[in-house]
Amino acid sequence: MTSRTAVVVMGLLLASSALCAEAQDTVPSSASKATKKSQLKAPTALVSQPANRITIEADGSIATKMPDGSLKLQRPGVCGSTMVFPDGRRSTVSCSQVQPATPPLPDQVSQRWLESHNEYLLAIIRSLLGGDQASVNNYLRNSEQPATTIYERIRLRTDLIAKLTESH
Repeated sequence: MTSRTAVVVMGLLLASSALCAEAQDTVPSSASKATKKSQLKAPTALVSQPANRITIEADGSIATKMPDGSLKLQRPGVCGSTMVFPDGRRSTVSCSQVQPATPPLPDQVSQRWLESHNEYLLAIIRSLLGGDQASVNNYLRNSEQPATTIYERIRLRTDLIAKLTESH
């Protein structure tokens, strides 16, 4: 696991703990006495700024600025990437993918769970992008069309999270 991925996982665990604590009136302190949740400090974000700056461009491509000045371009849900070197040269790596199976239409309970999971994935994406709302909007505008199924949105968001957390 890369250090960036470890930081993100720790941040998510702390956020999850904070949500659990928020759901309770009291949280035990180290002295075994209860502390009112109003006295608790809000957790701070642990997402570190990596050496590689990642943004989502206006065309929806994931742009990773590498330490040597080159730019790695990827697309959510698409296998492969293009490296643009500082001298302008381009190198493209492509690969093949098969069409994922089409799952059955969900019932109402499953639909609610899928929508909730989908929103949770978007929250992770926001966190990984360091709150860069322009990048989030670029992703949503270019990768998730209104006719996209819930399963396709989850697949695209999961793929984007994988690409944002991979080691470069």
